[in-house]
Amino acid sequence: MELSQKQKDHNGRSNVQFLEKNATLFLTSVKSIKMETKYPQFRVRTTSLKGNIVVQNYLLNYPLFGTKHLDCLDWFKVIDYFKSKQHMKNVQQIAAIKSNMNNNRTNFNWDHLQKFYKLDK
Repeated sequence: MELSQKQKDHNGRSNVQFLEKNATLFLTSVKSIKMETKYPQFRVRTTSLKGNIVVQNYLLNYPLFGTKHLDCLDWFKVIDYFKSKQHMKNVQQIAAIKSNMNNNRTNFNWDHLQKFYKLDK
């Protein structure tokens, strides 16, 4: 999982404290990236199975909306390969999953939106 944010908000304040809380939650750290550009960024990226499982549990409780939700479902499949220690045997499947995520997604299924919000009646 990767989360990036510009280093300063619209009022010129640093976003590092916000991202440090996320990094702590996801068992990782904040890195500075794109320092040579006009808009340098901070990045939080999980680098361990434990961190990815924390993110997975978080996203199961607080799901994303739209196509990012579909990307998460695919990412969960990849995590399952790592959990079962089958990732080395399934490199091609993992690569195929990754190649159809984000801007490369062509398969859209919106069934999850029917139960996205649990509203009391």
